[in-house]
Amino acid sequence: MSERTIGILSLVGAYTIWGLSALYYREVSHVPALEVLAHRTVWSFVAFFSIIVFQGRLGELWAVLSPQSKWDGLYRIAPAAFFVSVNWFLFVFAIQNGQTLEASLAYYISPIMAAAVGWAVFSEPLKGFQWPAMALAVVAVGVLTVGLGHAPWL
Repeated sequence: MSERTIGILSLVGAYTIWGLSALYYREVSHVPALEVLAHRTVWSFVAFFSIIVFQGRLGELWAVLSPQSKWDGLYRIAPAAFFVSVNWFLFVFAIQNGQTLEASLAYYISPIMAAAVGWAVFSEPLKGFQWPAMALAVVAVGVLTVGLGHAPWL
């Protein structure tokens, strides 16, 4: 199987899991969102640590996180881990509290904002079909927000 095929299958699998995860989080709404996040964190660690061990890359992990590296790797990873954790907590919280549309809108707004910041702050130009794609995304978010009746505050 080619790397391209593996990549496409991985993409389809990841988006399928992502799309269905809201159904799961809704079903476990009787469990506090923080506890769901804790389980997700622990089991993700177990899964990815196992993959790293299986791939024989434990040395690379230790090199990044060891005291000899002056914890540079940890200082780079910790802020990202914090923001991803907050993001996931809010996502699970929103789903469990019947705010699925708001949570979904946030995931549509986020790349629009990232592209806008890249364009306005870092002078990254939009090329070709990127302009109409951005316009379509902005219009879609606008229509969904109007249909929702309020801004997705969460």
